[in-house]
Amino acid sequence: MWISNLKLVLPERVLPRGSIRLEQGRIAAIVEGDGPAGLDGRGLTAIPGLIDMHGDMLERELQPRPGSRFPFELALYELDKRLVGSGITTAYASISFIEGWGSRDPAEGQEIIQNIHRYRDRLLADHRVHARFEVTTPGSAPILQQGVARDEIRLVSLMDHSPGQGQFRDLEHYVDYYRKWMRGHSESEAQIRARARHLLEAPKAWHIAREVAQVAHARGIPLASHDDDTPEKVDLMSSLGARICEFPVTLEAAREAKRR
Repeated sequence: MWISNLKLVLPERVLPRGSIRLEQGRIAAIVEGDGPAGLDGRGLTAIPGLIDMHGDMLERELQPRPGSRFPFELALYELDKRLVGSGITTAYASISFIEGWGSRDPAEGQEIIQNIHRYRDRLLADHRVHARFEVTTPGSAPILQQGVARDEIRLVSLMDHSPGQGQFRDLEHYVDYYRKWMRGHSESEAQIRARARHLLEAPKAWHIAREVAQVAHARGIPLASHDDDTPEKVDLMSSLGARICEFPVTLEAAREAKRR
């Protein structure tokens, strides 16, 4: 089957008008101009499938509003259709492991990972898991390490969401962000401030982050940093083996990551 009258985005150039031939669901040929009679692409743009490396969408799909909870299978199938309809053919669900934070709780995260692998062969997009290790929640390390060993995790990021650095350099920004995030839940502003004070004082488990990184490297799984705000932070993450700089929050950090 031919589809003509398309704007085609190719690896090396863009064809203003081109055609593609499909055989058994795969692209068999690409030509400039119109091909033999077939479907009219109506001037639409054809691009390679998009890869979403960091999607928080599954958490919201499972619990779109406070107090509501959809069955996992329903939430995943609905999300899958919207992803493919948006041109996303590979989607990494970013799973967090932060104790006491609903869908980001370690036990909940483990269940989400298992369910993704239970249903992934029936879905339209290629669904993968991006596991996020928080250095202030070291107890989640065994879950990540087990998931990596079972080949359930395909990307690992190292994160520090404690106030005073990263995206929360300002304590009030931290409180305001999580007050909005927890809206409709039982956690009060006083509880959020208490959590912030605890995180400011708690030691950060970079030694466990290094162990997580080593397990990921042993399985050939890429490692990413998260919210880098200084060249020193980029250097630390690089020393742990990170090769992807996710969401640097200052130009200074972004330039250092690009230099490397």
